[in-house]
Amino acid sequence: MIFFTTINLVKQNTLIDSTVSDKVLTNILSDSHEVYLQEVLGNDLYVVLQNAVVNNNLTTKQKTLIDNYVVKYLFAVTEKLCLDDLYIKYTQNGVYSANPSNTSSKSIDELKSIKITKERKISVYEGLIKSFIEDNEDDFTEYFEVDQYIPPIEGQRYGFYFEED
Repeated sequence: MIFFTTINLVKQNTLIDSTVSDKVLTNILSDSHEVYLQEVLGNDLYVVLQNAVVNNNLTTKQKTLIDNYVVKYLFAVTEKLCLDDLYIKYTQNGVYSANPSNTSSKSIDELKSIKITKERKISVYEGLIKSFIEDNEDDFTEYFEVDQYIPPIEGQRYGFYFEED
């Protein structure tokens, strides 16, 4: 799996505690990429960016997109996914809420409020990604010429964009 960020950077730039297992966080970060980011960028642009990272030949615009927009989006999505993925545990005997020592459980209303805030942040970063791509259309033709699999989802610019009359 090609990541546009590292587990250490996720821990340093989010509210995710450094004690969260790298294995667990790798799975969550994988979902952030494969489920969420790929849907925002569309499969074609997503694959182009992955290949450019692997081949170490990112253009200036691609590097700007990843460093200034995609990584922040991934941080926000990963934080949101942690709300669910770190809160519950699956065992042979069923599903339960984790509550390690020295922590307190949040109420459902508190968790919903936190989740709404995280979703808003994700929406804003999604809008920033799409705005940057649209403002640099010639550099991201794969975004506009969807050939296979997952097309980019329609999104709002900056999370609160309204069409002009």
